[in-house]
Amino acid sequence: MAIIVPTLEEIDKLKQKPTSGESTLLTFLSNLNDEYTVYFQPFLNGSLPDFIILHRTKGILIIEVKDWNLNLYKISNNHWYVQTSNKPAKVKSPIKQVQDYKEHIFSFIQGFVEDSIHQSSKFGYVQTAVYFHNMPESEALNFCRECREYNRWVTILGSDSLNFDRFRNMHFFRSNLSQDFTNRYYHEFQLLFAPSIHLLELGKEITYSKEQQKLIKSKKGEVKIKGVAGSGKTFVLAKRAVNAQKRTKSRVLILTYNITLRNFIRDKLNQVRDEFPWSMFHIDNYHNFINTMANEYEVEITNYEDLNLFDNVEIQKYNAIFIDEIQDYNYNWQMMIKKYFLVKNGELVVFGDEKQNIYGTTLDQWDINTIIEDEEWKTLNESYRLSTVISELALSYFEKYLKRRYKKLEFSTQQELSLETGYIGDVHANFIDLEPFCDFIYQYIHEQKITYNDVVILGRHIKTLREIEYIFRTKYHLQLTKTFETKETFELLNRKFHKQPWILNDKLQQVRKNEKIAFQMNRGTMKISTIHSFKGWEAENVFLLLENPFGQDEDAVDEELIYTGITRSKSKLLFLNLEITKYQSFLHQNREIVNEIIK
Repeated sequence: MAIIVPTLEEIDKLKQKPTSGESTLLTFLSNLNDEYTVYFQPFLNGSLPDFIILHRTKGILIIEVKDWNLNLYKISNNHWYVQTSNKPAKVKSPIKQVQDYKEHIFSFIQGFVEDSIHQSSKFGYVQTAVYFHNMPESEALNFCRECREYNRWVTILGSDSLNFDRFRNMHFFRSNLSQDFTNRYYHEFQLLFAPSIHLLELGKEITYSKEQQKLIKSKKGEVKIKGVAGSGKTFVLAKRAVNAQKRTKSRVLILTYNITLRNFIRDKLNQVRDEFPWSMFHIDNYHNFINTMANEYEVEITNYEDLNLFDNVEIQKYNAIFIDEIQDYNYNWQMMIKKYFLVKNGELVVFGDEKQNIYGTTLDQWDINTIIEDEEWKTLNESYRLSTVISELALSYFEKYLKRRYKKLEFSTQQELSLETGYIGDVHANFIDLEPFCDFIYQYIHEQKITYNDVVILGRHIKTLREIEYIFRTKYHLQLTKTFETKETFELLNRKFHKQPWILNDKLQQVRKNEKIAFQMNRGTMKISTIHSFKGWEAENVFLLLENPFGQDEDAVDEELIYTGITRSKSKLLFLNLEITKYQSFLHQNREIVNEIIK
């Protein structure tokens, strides 16, 4: 018998019972042997595919179940419609739905999308099928062939398909994958699909300040919280989110703007000293969340700001929603979240940092238009992260470049928790290429006996970062955790699609999205990232690139970015001057705390 997750007994106790089609298919799949694990509606950060089958050598099969009477459906101009009492209503193609599940699964595994570009057979590690419970296979197949998205790699199953002769002929059951899947990916997918519990003893003893203690209490209502860099906003978010889950005994939604912060927030949840099921936390960025919800509720997205997008859709709402980086959310996004996904009188908490608006919004814009009705901001002013000299530099930088755009920066360092004075270096060199800078970083790390896991290299431009990653990987044989494609991947895609820049850009964005979603700090490797993608994260040692490759004047967004880069460092901060920029004079003016390094 197949391993069923959750067990058949647990499925019988679910509030939302399986449909007739799901129940029939579940009974059939349970007769597979115990080499197969069948997951029923696993929670994949918002997605709930009906069935996922995992096998050590055959890979993954996703099956979407439809109890539809296809006589009530039609396909016109590649759109699916169902006949209602009034008029035909548009629904999402189940073929597109199951393909979106496949892409969603790929996004969780670091490097999978990029590896698949170099070895396209890896896309075959995940197979898809749609099971139409109320229609014979031949009729369902003829119907689906009218859909442009249909291809022979999507298996169409019908009411007469549930027999082992038919299943044995499916590509998933006939083929055996290479050892690459078994050795490299099987265990990662197993961890992804299996529900898990966070145990109390896995958390840390965290001492919350009086300000923080007031804010971590979960209760109904709307609250907005802002704080300086390192003030513990995410610690507050994580603890209050866990408290909200325990209070409501329901799933909690946590939203960010920066997609890389999903794992950062998960790390902070992991540090909370409490017991909770991981499946009770849905962590996502806005656009990914809307995509996921549209796929779940079979809605076609026309506009991410369409406040009527989910009208007439019965949505399972959240009792508690937390939004980080609220300064980067426009008003319509906030309205969309509140209107469709928050229960009436639910808990809504938003977190902002007015000094990190690196996407072009200003405090005045969203301070007035925030959906939180309470005008008062709860404020966290004390920094628990930044060392003394880095907080001093951040203050000096604010006074010089950001003061004219923001209110006064209230910023005090908690000496009890920030005992290290820190170190700031300003590296000057007459290097004409990037390799000597990489040599300096490598030598500095070893001279200072710094572990690779505590190092991040930040810059504005992917082109520069891509070259640095290539040098470290090929010269020093170091694997770096990154948020973008390798040099080889870029060159391969550029050769194939240089005459089709829109396709090139789409392929690059797919790789970058995968790298950002899977980005984690504690893999034992150095990190390399754009400042945008590292926003919200922190590291003991930061190498910050100062460059101006296009010979342009640094603008306001650049000034915001450099501030963000400065405040990512907890201990050591080294500026690498790749080109002449206006920041050199600023660093020179702060020689009391900034050490000049001439190479």
